[in-house]
Amino acid sequence: MTAQPPLRGAANIAAMAKSAQDIRSPIGLCPLMSEKVQLLPLRYGLVEHLDPSSELTLPFKLNSQPLGIRLLRDGYLYIIDNGTGYLHEYRVEQGQISKLLWQGPEVAGDTRTTSVGEPHLVFARQHTLFASYSEIQWTAFKCSQVLKDAAERERLMQRIELAKACPDRGGADLLSRRQAQTWLAEVAEADAPAQGHESLPEGAHPQERQPYVWEDRPLFKATVIEALTSQVLGSYQNDCLFLVLRDDFGVMRDLASAQLNVADWIEQWSADDAAQRQYLTGAYIQSLYEVTPARLEALATRDADVKALIEVTDAAQQAALEEYLRIRRDHDGPPIHGDEAHWRKAATSDPYARAAVNLQDALGAVLWQKHQSTIARLHGQTWEALHGEAIGQRGIDHLVNRAEMEASVRRQQTLLSHWHKRLQVIREDRLNMIVAGHFHRAAWYYDFRNDAQIRHRLETEFVCVAALCGNREATEKLAAYLQSNLLTVVPGLDTLTQVDQLDVSKKLMDLSSFSITLGTAPENLANVQVLSNQFRSLMNERLPNFEDLNTRFRGLQSLLDGAYMPAHQLIAADQLERAHTEFKRHQPIDPNSFIRDLGAPACLQLLREFSRSGLSLRAASAAEIQAFNQTRDAALDLRRQLKDTYKQRHRELARQIYGLTEPGGEQRLNQRIISLKTALVPLEDQLSRAL
Repeated sequence: MTAQPPLRGAANIAAMAKSAQDIRSPIGLCPLMSEKVQLLPLRYGLVEHLDPSSELTLPFKLNSQPLGIRLLRDGYLYIIDNGTGYLHEYRVEQGQISKLLWQGPEVAGDTRTTSVGEPHLVFARQHTLFASYSEIQWTAFKCSQVLKDAAERERLMQRIELAKACPDRGGADLLSRRQAQTWLAEVAEADAPAQGHESLPEGAHPQERQPYVWEDRPLFKATVIEALTSQVLGSYQNDCLFLVLRDDFGVMRDLASAQLNVADWIEQWSADDAAQRQYLTGAYIQSLYEVTPARLEALATRDADVKALIEVTDAAQQAALEEYLRIRRDHDGPPIHGDEAHWRKAATSDPYARAAVNLQDALGAVLWQKHQSTIARLHGQTWEALHGEAIGQRGIDHLVNRAEMEASVRRQQTLLSHWHKRLQVIREDRLNMIVAGHFHRAAWYYDFRNDAQIRHRLETEFVCVAALCGNREATEKLAAYLQSNLLTVVPGLDTLTQVDQLDVSKKLMDLSSFSITLGTAPENLANVQVLSNQFRSLMNERLPNFEDLNTRFRGLQSLLDGAYMPAHQLIAADQLERAHTEFKRHQPIDPNSFIRDLGAPACLQLLREFSRSGLSLRAASAAEIQAFNQTRDAALDLRRQLKDTYKQRHRELARQIYGLTEPGGEQRLNQRIISLKTALVPLEDQLSRAL
């Protein structure tokens, strides 16, 4: 991290922050002994590399970026003093408390902007506090939720026990001055040894070397600890602690921003046609002679000996085989002759002999003897690709500088692997935060009677869950979370009290248990209509502005639904594939079986859609069946054309390698592939809708 100059006036700030206690006074030597304590608020947030987990207990662990201690984001701080029953509301601006907006046992209005006192967090040391940071100002209704219910305070706010804090080691969500000076990123990170940037691969994006480039909004600004401690009142110089607040939304916003950055770097790389063409051509040439798991699998489909070899070997044995063939391919030393003892002696200094001995040991004597000729033939195929199959025929080594090409491909593969690993670990962190319930617990303070807060909530949730699932495993994980947390089916249900949440969850589970049988479809649909009305009534009862989600906020709601769509559609897609297969086999499709296996979240989504636009069930007409068959045949024809075009591009690249055609001839085929894929999309969508 680039060292930053000291803040202007740092000496004056430091002088102001010095203790006013007489050092000869016994009281001055005993911190945290007074009746009251002043608190300085901080937050848990992402840091560049200053990981405090070796000393501090953190609320959760991340793998893509350390969770550490940061200055507060702009927003609001709420503290309920259990001793007095008062709620204290503070405005946070530029990392510091700027105003005390409210102080009292109850809150009347939804908006409070006028200062009602000095913005100092001073509380009795023996009192238990409940603290919470919020991006938005709580309405009177949400303030009341935690003011009037002790169980809700325990569930939704951080419990702070000032009396248990240690002057040096702090306490739960409390830091001493020493700890804050050591671990607050804005204070200490500039002096801490940087990690990670030195190991970036060649070609890494310049932004990767810039600290805090991943922040959702650029907030990091180096400071000194005295900029904070100078706010401590004179009488509390030895009786102050740092209060660390959870800011899960802030963490999730930064992770989402980090993911967008990496995706943008990959997109920029992909947009460089010359570099991409060079990489793809090099990778293709390598595939002609390198023995990889993918090539072995391909050879096994047409070579019985190779198939037999991979069927009796495990991953470790195949890795030894690939290593042996690679080293033998590049071996340019004198040949090795002799018995096994001679080979083992040579293995101490010769990489080729070592690879051969390692392969024999991995396979064992029986497998080595049985498949030795197949292994030799694999090496022969590689040699012919590199040097030509016959005398006078040119091979790859005659046509390209293989060392330079391999180095170039390796650089690009390392770079892409670096980005994709980074992308994957960020996605995993984001997904783990969602399925751990961090988002839906943190979202409790939104008031769904307030339009502005509904909009803020929908926008926030979309940011936190967009592009969350990069593979089937992640999608299954999210789907399992949604299945076990039915309140996620409609935004806002997580803002209810715990008692109401339990009641609604039970009712939603009951509503999701419906069925449709072909023989009595009209009666079934009438029953579903009743359930849909019950669903709608339940939502209107619990969420006063529920109807607005389907009207005024329909656009945002659609975006949010789209973010969850991979998880919602996972089971449905599997069911649809099964139905498609049964349909092609002329087997009947049972809607009841289809719906029953969809899972509760999908059934509730169906009820929700039914309540908005209705639902009907009928058999397809002859014209619709004919249209379906025509669409299916057209899609199959496009698939055949696409497969043929891929083969043509493969042949074209091979011809370019041997100098038979000019470079760039594959561009026409690339455009053809794009055109065919584009034409396939609406046809396959029509098939899915028809099913």
